[in-house]
Amino acid sequence: MITGTLDVPLPAVLGDEGAGIVEEIGKGVTSVKPGDHVILSWIPSCGYCLYCAQGYSNLCLQSRQGGPGCLLDGTTRYRKENRTIHHFAMVASFAEYSVILQECAIPIDKDVALDKAALIGCSVTTGVCAAINTAQVHPGSSVAVFGAGGIGLNVIQGASLAGAEKIIVIDLVPSKLAFAQQFGATHSIDAGEGDPIVEIRSLTDGLEVDYAFEAIGTATTYVQTVHSIRNRGKAIWIGAPPREPLSLDAETVFWGEKTIMGSNYGSARPSYDMPRLLHFTVPDDSNWMS
Repeated sequence: MITGTLDVPLPAVLGDEGAGIVEEIGKGVTSVKPGDHVILSWIPSCGYCLYCAQGYSNLCLQSRQGGPGCLLDGTTRYRKENRTIHHFAMVASFAEYSVILQECAIPIDKDVALDKAALIGCSVTTGVCAAINTAQVHPGSSVAVFGAGGIGLNVIQGASLAGAEKIIVIDLVPSKLAFAQQFGATHSIDAGEGDPIVEIRSLTDGLEVDYAFEAIGTATTYVQTVHSIRNRGKAIWIGAPPREPLSLDAETVFWGEKTIMGSNYGSARPSYDMPRLLHFTVPDDSNWMS
């Protein structure tokens, strides 16, 4: 929002992660009732369009309706005097109360702490599911994660859950690199100390990694993921697309049969994946954070 990468009309109530308790429901709402505990999903899915029917509810055709900052009917539910206030990401969770679509309210067990469940609304789902759903990381594989923020840390967790053997995290902040080890990173690279591609090759006997995830959103790191994967490897772009153009060597993609994939919300099916993520079990002998 600050840089303009995300184009949402102002004024708006921000916030794309949230969990809470249903206070009231509107006419026709059938999936939740007052008192239900829910996680807020910023992609509503209809359940019957082409993509929902194929299991890609994160690409639901219905979710494209309405336009930025509005609900599916093209209007908002927030006003101050005569001024329209927009909904960020259908959720607008930076408020005590939020008006959302029933398709954005994912019921969860009432014994789950809401401050923890809120993180499932974006960073956990986007990161973990990018590894498990989008990339389909294989056991014993090697992974590089560019960016150790909320999304990147959860990519690391997802890769560890999937059984990756080597998980390399790249960032400019030493404290973030250290923190990433608690989430399953096996190696770290300070991008301010040298070329991360050279370092990745050094850690992989010159072969690069099977999967590289971009969790920052810059043209530089988008391109670096492609150059850090081995032949037939996958580069997964998660960070918000940069506005500047990319300069990419087509030959390295062509001859190496490399795959470049976007990951929208971790290719998640919110109504299925979000409750499931709450019940993933961390092995007692792991170094993950609980």
